[in-house]
Amino acid sequence: MRQKADPLRIIGECYAEKALIKHLLKIDRCTKVQGKTLVITKLSHLDYAIGIIDNDKDIGNNNEIQKFSEIITDANDKYFILKKEPTKNRYLIILKPDLEKWIHNLCVLSEIKMEDYHFESGFVGLKKKSKKMDFENNHDFKQLINALIDRQNPEILRLQKWLTNFNESFGENIL
Repeated sequence: MRQKADPLRIIGECYAEKALIKHLLKIDRCTKVQGKTLVITKLSHLDYAIGIIDNDKDIGNNNEIQKFSEIITDANDKYFILKKEPTKNRYLIILKPDLEKWIHNLCVLSEIKMEDYHFESGFVGLKKKSKKMDFENNHDFKQLINALIDRQNPEILRLQKWLTNFNESFGENIL
């Protein structure tokens, strides 16, 4: 069996990102820190790592993000900004707009009703539930992500591929 990178080198900004990472990679643990600045600080202390953050209102106020100056994705990408620190194997995935709206947009694209997975009011219901510490064990969220995978949603599959490639290559390759 091929060895994989330490899952603690995969860092989510909040409970929802942690739950998504763990479910997509089928791993038991990853790192969760609170806030973009702490994600980037944690990344800067590791020789290789990947972080996932939201592209929400306070992202423009974070000077630390400028370290990740190499943009890998197309500037017009509707769902992601994938950035890399030029001289390191440190990556930053920025979900557009934020995780809950991002998932909602993927559900619309895949013709999935979030209400069928007990997320009343779509992303508002998801946002409310995702703030709880035990969200990574939320069965409904896992089933919703499985539905996106089953429908071959290209964006969820792209994120899963990036995380898997990172995990299997010890940060050497993400695409």
